[in-house]
Amino acid sequence: MITPTSITHATPEAQTMTAQITPIQTRPERGEGSKGLTWLSEKRRRTARSLQSSFPYPKTPAGTRPLHSTLHRQHSTKTGHQANNRDCEFSWQGLVNKTWHVYKLSPMHLFSFEPDSLKIYSKHLAAHFEAVMNNTAVDVGENNDRIENVKISATDSKDIVELQLCQKQKQGSNSDRVLLSAIFFCPKTDADLPNAFTLLPLLLIKGSLKLIGNLIAWWQAQFDTCITKFIISPLQLMWLVAMLAGSTTGQRSKPVEFLFKMPEDVRGLSTLTFCINADDCQRIWQSIHGSSNPDDLCTSEQVVSFISAMDEHFYHHFGVRLQALHLCSVGTAVVHVSNDGRLKIYSADHAIRILTYLAEEAMKQDLL
Repeated sequence: MITPTSITHATPEAQTMTAQITPIQTRPERGEGSKGLTWLSEKRRRTARSLQSSFPYPKTPAGTRPLHSTLHRQHSTKTGHQANNRDCEFSWQGLVNKTWHVYKLSPMHLFSFEPDSLKIYSKHLAAHFEAVMNNTAVDVGENNDRIENVKISATDSKDIVELQLCQKQKQGSNSDRVLLSAIFFCPKTDADLPNAFTLLPLLLIKGSLKLIGNLIAWWQAQFDTCITKFIISPLQLMWLVAMLAGSTTGQRSKPVEFLFKMPEDVRGLSTLTFCINADDCQRIWQSIHGSSNPDDLCTSEQVVSFISAMDEHFYHHFGVRLQALHLCSVGTAVVHVSNDGRLKIYSADHAIRILTYLAEEAMKQDLL
């Protein structure tokens, strides 16, 4: 039997409400670069359109998809990377415990992975930031720190490009200070792009908003691409919960957390947090999905049934319909992600699954 513990009701001072459940005992105007999207087949177009839905009872497609894509590539856990602008061994650990801003971008025109080309991009990008700082006095760090080094590297498999804007540290330090980090990512795909286009649909950036804005402006102009914030829908957030509810980092399992925004007409209460034990959440999902194997296909109908089960469960105990609220963010033991495109990964072992799902959804959003 499931029993609720406590719920804090709204008072004039209260701004949030938390419900705790105990364990069960038994897509800006597109540039010309977006023309590269014509490579997608009509079948994938229909599937992408059918997934456009809203929380919690969307019209669901009949198609199926795996809980995560199985990418047949080896990824290194080594730290750091080789000399600037050369092929690198990407460190998945470098993604962990950092808050990233998630963007999507259309195929890039005349982008090259060649080391000489990456070196040229680095020089041009450094010159761009130098000109911006000279003309507008942009403050890129404390005490008007100047960017003195731009590093751009790519993996041998051409699925990841890593970019860093750095400055020299004061005397006595052997490492540069990183002012901005960016990661362009593409999952394994059967895309058939024209020769002049390169597909890296997902972009993660960590840095100040001014630096991010200037980087995006230069990248769009240089490669005739369109870069926009990735707005993650409530349904996509629930997909991530279904994928990762039972995953752990090897430590004590954290509860699954759902953060909802209250309707504007509700006074004295802005958000509601719903927490449920990770094992119980996984058990509910498996009762709907019928399998504990993450490689098995599942349908959007199953994910919507999962949402409905959570809604009925919460209504039974607290008399509140989650369908009347807006899902803002979800958190599990391995990831926290919000609908405004903020992402924090806690486990390097699960990073590729998370990025693959987001990259696939980013490509679909560009068609809607």
